[in-house]
Amino acid sequence: DDLKGKTLIVDKGTTAEIFFTENYPEIKLLKFDQNTEAFQALKDGRGDALAHDNTLLFAWAFETPGYTIVEGNLGSQDTIAPAVKKGNADLLAWINAELVALGKENFVHQAYDAELKSHFSPDTKADDVVIEGGVISE
Repeated sequence: DDLKGKTLIVDKGTTAEIFFTENYPEIKLLKFDQNTEAFQALKDGRGDALAHDNTLLFAWAFETPGYTIVEGNLGSQDTIAPAVKKGNADLLAWINAELVALGKENFVHQAYDAELKSHFSPDTKADDVVIEGGVISE
């Protein structure tokens, strides 16, 4: 409701653009091709808010004074994932098995702690940024 009549900055072709276009047509979208353009537009005051991927947005808000996360998760949880050519069942099976094995080792959370955690505010939860074992927990 706070965005009604306001301008929301998004990157073209992203899940953020699709989510707001489909669910909140009354919110004006200011669309950019590049992340750097979108974040600069927010800093320049060309928009009132920015919707973006959690990983990048959480880090940017933490490292950029004067900005904060209002809502960490909107819509369904989307992932960045490996893909294989249709019909390549062997590679697909191997990737899926590797994701499960890495999940049992808590690999992604360990990598988050070692490499990403310091770039986020202390109240950011790892599960808002990474997914373990190739499975989205509902």
